[in-house]
Amino acid sequence: EEAAQYTIKNVMGGDDNWQPDLMCEACDAPVAGINGSTITWASVPYAICYVVTKNGEVAGFTKETSFSGAEDGAVYQVQAVNEFGGLSQKATAKLNTGIETINERSSVSDTEAIFTAEGKRISQMQCGLNLVRLSDGRVLKVMR
Repeated sequence: EEAAQYTIKNVMGGDDNWQPDLMCEACDAPVAGINGSTITWASVPYAICYVVTKNGEVAGFTKETSFSGAEDGAVYQVQAVNEFGGLSQKATAKLNTGIETINERSSVSDTEAIFTAEGKRISQMQCGLNLVRLSDGRVLKVMR
């Protein structure tokens, strides 16, 4: 019980409006995607730069919201860095296909059309890979 009293606010807080907990707060993780050989992400509030790693090793630092030179087969991750050097969670860059993957048990509502992997339109899902276009424009990849 006594240890629970030692919070940042209780130990370092005062009546001077200083908020030390903001120094410890990490930025949100970016949402990264790969287009060709470029990794892109939206700007993260309070981030002053980003760390890009390739297969677990630092590939570079940037203030931009993109990183060029992505290679096929490599796993890239991006972290936002705040002004105190705090790192966000790692975001793995994914190939931007516009297709989401779900499992067969997931409910697929608002189906507009179903296609085979070859692009042939079918009336109902079949065994194997199905591409389902929803009425909101999203495309889901469903394995059955």
